[in-house]
Amino acid sequence: MSDILDLIGKIGETEDALLERVFVSPIFHGDTVATRVSGMTYTLKIPRTPPGWYLLKATDHKHAKVVETAGMEDIEAYLKHLERVRLIMVSQTEEMCHALPMKVNKQGFAPTELLPVFLVDDRPMDFDRIICRFDGANIWFEDVDMGNDPAKGEYLREQLHRLGDPKTLQFAGLNFEERAAYGIRFAVDKKIREEERKHSVLGSVQGDVEHAGGKFISVLERRDHIQVTFEVDGDRYTSTVSKTPQHEIISAGICLSGMDRDFDLKSLVTVMREGQTRDLIHRW
Repeated sequence: MSDILDLIGKIGETEDALLERVFVSPIFHGDTVATRVSGMTYTLKIPRTPPGWYLLKATDHKHAKVVETAGMEDIEAYLKHLERVRLIMVSQTEEMCHALPMKVNKQGFAPTELLPVFLVDDRPMDFDRIICRFDGANIWFEDVDMGNDPAKGEYLREQLHRLGDPKTLQFAGLNFEERAAYGIRFAVDKKIREEERKHSVLGSVQGDVEHAGGKFISVLERRDHIQVTFEVDGDRYTSTVSKTPQHEIISAGICLSGMDRDFDLKSLVTVMREGQTRDLIHRW
């Protein structure tokens, strides 16, 4: 009986200590934090708080409030108790990034597993090696790994800007993880740029047609030309134009007596309207 009473007493003392202490915790779009007191872990609900490192204080046994932003010493003291893990940063958005772990790691992460890293500041750049800490559930950014050659990251960023093929990377000293990180980012950026280019082509062709008073219907991009379908005063036409910004006519889709290349898309719409008015349109 006395053992039970002693245990109850210790729990009571621990809960009292919880209410008295200020503790540090990372917050990233969550509504709970955890803290340990005398071997007991408490999960506490918090108000909506922007991502960051904070000093908090329990208001009761189920809730906590932010006291102030944590200082560097507080953050370092928190992180040093967690497992260290090194990763190659692939991409960053606001306070988080995605990164590939080094092939040799104590946590058992697969080297091809893209992992989220939270509370990343503006120091690291894509393809830098970063030092992080793992708490068993989340990975928190700590610092850029200055032991890695920064020239490798600079080279990879330059290649990405040019969309250099991953198979042609030639910088001495690039390891498996850095090449894998580049390959992942290359595939993503290539797809994004292709979509942007398609939208750019669509927008410029549509703009030319509508600027001349036509109604844009569709566009089909080929390897060396663009096929555009549009209407002029209710009549539909399909013409082939160049990929240059001027969209010179390759084949108008109507008879222009061999003078197709004397026109661009804007002027062609005007010519077609004039031809319709004068009943001079002859289709192929």
